[in-house]
Amino acid sequence: MTEKIFELNPGELKLYSSGKDSFLRNNPCNSGETSTHNSKKNFFPANEDLHGSFKENFMAHDITGRKSDEEELKRKEMQLCTAQRIAHIGSWEIDLSSGKVDFSEEARRICGLEEGQLTLSRIRNLPLPKYLPVMEKALKDLVERNLPCDVQFEIIRENDSSIRIIHSMAEYDVRRNVVIGTVQDITEKKQSEETLVKEARLWRVVIEHSRNGIVILDQNGKVFKSNPKYAEMLGYSLEEIHTLHMWDWDVNYTREQMLQLVRMGDSKGILHETRHRRKDGTVFDVEINSNSVMFGNQNLVFCICRDITERKKAEEELLNLKMAAEAANKCKDEFLAAMSHDLRTPLNSIIGFSDILLEGMFGSLNEKQTSYINNISKGGKHLLNLINNILDLSKIEAGKMELDCEPFYLSQAIDEIKAAIEPLAIKKNIHLDVKVDSQPGMVCADKTRFKQILYNLTSNAIKFTPEKGSVAIEAWNSGSSVQIRVSDTGAGISEADMSKLFQPFKQLNSHHKREYEGTGLGLVLVKNFVEMHGGTIWVKSKPGEGSTFVFTIPSDQKYNKRSLIKN
Repeated sequence: MTEKIFELNPGELKLYSSGKDSFLRNNPCNSGETSTHNSKKNFFPANEDLHGSFKENFMAHDITGRKSDEEELKRKEMQLCTAQRIAHIGSWEIDLSSGKVDFSEEARRICGLEEGQLTLSRIRNLPLPKYLPVMEKALKDLVERNLPCDVQFEIIRENDSSIRIIHSMAEYDVRRNVVIGTVQDITEKKQSEETLVKEARLWRVVIEHSRNGIVILDQNGKVFKSNPKYAEMLGYSLEEIHTLHMWDWDVNYTREQMLQLVRMGDSKGILHETRHRRKDGTVFDVEINSNSVMFGNQNLVFCICRDITERKKAEEELLNLKMAAEAANKCKDEFLAAMSHDLRTPLNSIIGFSDILLEGMFGSLNEKQTSYINNISKGGKHLLNLINNILDLSKIEAGKMELDCEPFYLSQAIDEIKAAIEPLAIKKNIHLDVKVDSQPGMVCADKTRFKQILYNLTSNAIKFTPEKGSVAIEAWNSGSSVQIRVSDTGAGISEADMSKLFQPFKQLNSHHKREYEGTGLGLVLVKNFVEMHGGTIWVKSKPGEGSTFVFTIPSDQKYNKRSLIKN
């Protein structure tokens, strides 16, 4: 008879049959009964006489307990693997008797160990050579002296050759003669720690070497921390200042007001000025920029303090200068008002009566009298023109000059200027040429100032052009602007003298011993009037080749009788 042994779970039965239908009888498991103890039971076929067939003896073991233990072991192994994977901590074991090495799945991943047999020589190749003596000593002390084994070292991962920082701890099992340990990759942690250390050092350097005083206060107004600069500002040592409260040096606020400032501070900060008292009793001005910061569980106030004593002095000086300038400006306005009335009124009388005498309304004049009165009229008109120019320039500089814009025909305004300056051209036998493009038509500008611009440029051209020369006025449309060009065949302007153009009281004919009359204000007014219209002006000139002044003003401005004030 052949004996077969089967391992059965409750509710299951494995039957071996040699070609015959048979069944088991009196099988407690066959009816679904659960056995809770380990035992051996013999089961025989129901028909004992099988006519020549052989009999088999079946033996069953109840392994319920063992299976339950195996499942529990698998569950705990899975928990351990999961915990290692989440915590990035692997486990390892080295059998000192056999030299067998075992690494957990996470330990293999950390060290970059691919599949394959682990040996001591393979493991020894992981750490950088400089760490091997330290690790061997730690292992020896663990085994021989039972000292704790806790080491940090760098390894070269086997699969990608990257360098990682490892933390490993181990214990020695004397009974089994094995070393069991953990391995953790702390590369990112160490890098973060090093970054924090560097940042802390940097901030310490910044704070300690700052040119501004820095003090940190707690919610009770007491000094929590101060840099050397702030202690120096107040005349205390660092040890002394750390025993003080903020009201020990502030002279503008009471204790209650300062505590309120401390407790109302937030991350946005408060900027204010106050005065501090030094240890020796002297007082100085300070600007404080403070904001609330959290340090651990403490709410602190971080203050940057700047000594503004010199700035306050400068501000006071500027204020005094401003007051002096305003007083001077007031005097200038009063002078201009007086000049406007007290000078122009008698000048108009002088010019008017001179012209009446020249016309012979009160009798004929001899040649000498005519010459003298003519000089009086000419000098009066020159002086009146100078006064008018000075008044205009003063208004422009004070921002009081206004433009009264209106639409007008460009050709008509140019014809009026031509009629006014033509006698000057005829007197010097200068050919005056005027060309106006029909396109511009009407423009919108201050007609009086426009004519003053054109008159100043044209009269200057005639003034500096020798006899039998020529002066030309050209006007044409240039997109949304009108462009005017005044050119002459005069002496021209050197490159060195170009910088003097458009500057008040600057004349380019000084080397000619004032051969030409003028105040040096004409071009200054021209430039300002052009810019007030939103235009530009420029000049092209070479010595001996004459000069060309060109200016543009917008032609499509949509205002009528609207005043513009120069900014």
